[in-house]
Amino acid sequence: RAPSRPDLSPVHPEYSGWIPVAPRGHTPTTTALHYATAKGMTGLVVTAPESQGKVDVTTYGGATDLVVDLTGYYTGAQGIGGHWSPLTPVRVVDTRYGKGAASGQASGSLTFTLPSSVPTSAAGVVLDVTAVDPGGDGYLRLSPYGSPPNTTALNFHGDGSTTGLAITTASNGQVTVTLAGSPANRPTDLVC
Repeated sequence: RAPSRPDLSPVHPEYSGWIPVAPRGHTPTTTALHYATAKGMTGLVVTAPESQGKVDVTTYGGATDLVVDLTGYYTGAQGIGGHWSPLTPVRVVDTRYGKGAASGQASGSLTFTLPSSVPTSAAGVVLDVTAVDPGGDGYLRLSPYGSPPNTTALNFHGDGSTTGLAITTASNGQVTVTLAGSPANRPTDLVC
């Protein structure tokens, strides 16, 4: 089987720790996500499942609730989902400077159009999303324009900027970033 793309989120950990991810029955050799005391984190992980589709997610360190969202998968086939199409990274939104959206910190939904380097036939895009200097805690969700978001792409805290990779589909070349919680600037880079 090909790698799947779970989105990991430890929620309110007792103290700091780390999470490795591996096919079931295999010993992980790398850490997928680190988390800090009492701070929820989110991270995108790519891992191969074992032959029955099972994956081991292990927490080391502080006990925590864990949320895992499955956001997609890869196949070994040619065509849609069967390969990666890299692009030169480009910033598509930066609310600090009014690029691709109104300037200034805000919460709520922001819709932007992907550049022409992404064909309308693309099954999905990889975005690097950042919450810059928020006044408090919150989270970002991504979705195709017109669809309600239902998984969190990035948790952030009021003690500095937070960046993370996210994968989403688009609708007519448009993506919506929804920020809940404390207002923040939202730079977004297309990295696929």
